[in-house]
Amino acid sequence: MPGGISKSFAKFGQKVSEVTGDKNVHTFSDDFIRAEKAVEVTETTIKDLSSHLQSVLQPNPTNRSKFSSAAGVASKLTGGSNSKKYPQPEDLAAEAMDKHANNLDAFSESNQFSQCLRNTAVKFREIGEHKSFCDSECKNNVFEPWATFLTANCSDLKKCKQKLDGRRLFYDATRKKAEKNPMKVPTMEVEQAKNEVEETLRQCDTSMEHILDLDRERIAQLKAFVDAQAQFYQQANSILTNLSTELQNNLSNYRQRDHKTSGAQLKPTAGVMMSTHQWSQQQNSQTSFQTNFNSQPQNNSFSTATSPTPGPRTTSVALNNNLIDPWASQSTQPQQQQQQQGLYQLPPANDNQDPFGLGNFSATLPVVPVQSNSGGFSSIRKKASCRALYTFEPENPGELGFTEGQEIELISKVDENWFEGRCNGSSGFFPINYVEVTNPL
Repeated sequence: MPGGISKSFAKFGQKVSEVTGDKNVHTFSDDFIRAEKAVEVTETTIKDLSSHLQSVLQPNPTNRSKFSSAAGVASKLTGGSNSKKYPQPEDLAAEAMDKHANNLDAFSESNQFSQCLRNTAVKFREIGEHKSFCDSECKNNVFEPWATFLTANCSDLKKCKQKLDGRRLFYDATRKKAEKNPMKVPTMEVEQAKNEVEETLRQCDTSMEHILDLDRERIAQLKAFVDAQAQFYQQANSILTNLSTELQNNLSNYRQRDHKTSGAQLKPTAGVMMSTHQWSQQQNSQTSFQTNFNSQPQNNSFSTATSPTPGPRTTSVALNNNLIDPWASQSTQPQQQQQQQGLYQLPPANDNQDPFGLGNFSATLPVVPVQSNSGGFSSIRKKASCRALYTFEPENPGELGFTEGQEIELISKVDENWFEGRCNGSSGFFPINYVEVTNPL
């Protein structure tokens, strides 16, 4: 039987024997056990601190995932060297301020609030740049060395301890076999197994001592994190203080906006072809609507064009031929023809449905046009969707990848940071701050 297979069987038998209660086994010294526990606690501390300190820098879980590996840490902070810089929260806020400032200026001249928004956006971008520099410093001086410690030092020590455990099992199995039958197991074989255990034990002990001696470096790394944070907050405080002073000056120098000289009035619709001269006269009129309406002759109309002819009304009340009853139904025209004309027709009326006598107005009323479903108003609600502001490459199962400018169908909002959506025939999760919602859920 080959030596490798026989060793494996010997280790397995010894392991089963120890599990079932065999006490005739070798153990290690108390100093070695204490150092082993200290290394385990140190490893757990570094893992937990990495997670919590990353949350301090980037509360967003997608951004925190950029800290997960040591390779390429500096470039991963900005989403990769060949992709757009990963946005800081301050950068996203600045983009929103600029966008809304442009919207305000489009409908309001000399808007002072929009100017303040633009000034604030500039300051927030400065804060975002300092935040990115702080992240880079922390990653290079703190998280990258910690990731190397976890992936290199601790990993090498675990492999060494596994090797030590296997050699110790083989030594105990060989020793017991020699004790039972000394003629079959040479003394040289037992001594060789013992030497291998002692050699591996020394290697493990040296590795653990080296890890524990790195406490001074870990203190320096923690200080580097604190210094980077202190520098960022000092810079942010200076920027925000100056911004607050500027906004206070804007408040002190605020000018009241000019108010309109005339009040709001109704504008004629497409169904009432009112001439420009008639509309100007109505705009400049200062009399009340009731006075104009009562003083208007019976045969006067709002337009020089021909109004639609109302259909007959099925009622016992005789109406003047010169009057138009707004409650009358144009029953002589098919419903399809009314929809093609794009006119809104009021429901049929009778005496009980016209308690205020609206059919007896002394002037004609225009038929109010509405836009048909084939026009601008659709009876079918548009699907919820959004537009990608940045390219997102999925790093975990279930995430949805897309490129900048791509339209994404929204399925649901998972939480305050994640959407679930669909594009390119696939569905999955993606961060909210990567997209701009164009049609909300």
